[in-house]
Amino acid sequence: MEFKDMKVIWDSQNEEPLFAVNQQGLKSVIDKKAKEFNKFVRWQEAQSYISSALVIGLITLALIGYFSGGLERMKGVEMTKWDAGALFVGMACWAFFGIRVYVSRASQRRRERTTAKNLLEEIEQDIAEVESEMTDRTLPVLVKAFIPPYTGVILFTWVVFRALGLPEWSVIPFICVMIGGLIFETFSQQKLVPDKLIPRKRELESLRKKLLESHSD
Repeated sequence: MEFKDMKVIWDSQNEEPLFAVNQQGLKSVIDKKAKEFNKFVRWQEAQSYISSALVIGLITLALIGYFSGGLERMKGVEMTKWDAGALFVGMACWAFFGIRVYVSRASQRRRERTTAKNLLEEIEQDIAEVESEMTDRTLPVLVKAFIPPYTGVILFTWVVFRALGLPEWSVIPFICVMIGGLIFETFSQQKLVPDKLIPRKRELESLRKKLLESHSD
């Protein structure tokens, strides 16, 4: 936390004990930090929606081309019913990913709308939100979250390669790249825990401790 932010927390006016907590100042600091954190969370959410919409849009275009016969007439691309089935599964994978993110964020927003009775409860709510983000970035949760969209991309690419008449083995290097991408993205999300989430949690816990100490004095 920056010094200019910390300054507003403490008030040594004559009518207050030395280092007594200025709760209004503390609330303004908490609100400012909460807005910065929520901006980070919203950007993560937006990335999920954008990628889902993009891939689902491409798969939809491919399916329209298949059922209308447009791909075969325009590009000489021939797709089978199995290819169409694979595209539907790929679309379902990405839809599941997007819906899962939406449900998770909707649940979080409902918790945020719960009005805190006092400043201490507000800090507790912020700590719970950070802990939820940390849980979402554990390895089992990340793998479970990322496998569906990566599976969807692999299925879509496999269908495209087949439709273009490329040999089936040619999709293997792409699958290797996707596995590498999955590992990298999982690592990047986990790295946010020590880089951003743990410092945020410690900051809130420090503020909670100061507030509890002021109440006990």
